[in-house]
Amino acid sequence: MPGESNGRADWTRLREFLAARPKNEDAVGLSWVELSQIVGGVPDSAVRHYPQ
Repeated sequence: MPGESNGRADWTRLREFLAARPKNEDAVGLSWVELSQIVGGVPDSAVRHYPQ
């Protein structure tokens, strides 16, 4: 799950993921797990917030 990283996400990897999507795709849905896998970890503080 999210967390388990050095505390810094690699947003370059997200930009590359989004750039590879079809140009006519206006929105992309990702779970926190998918986002974490793409960027190399998302801090728990980014995932656990109020309201959910």
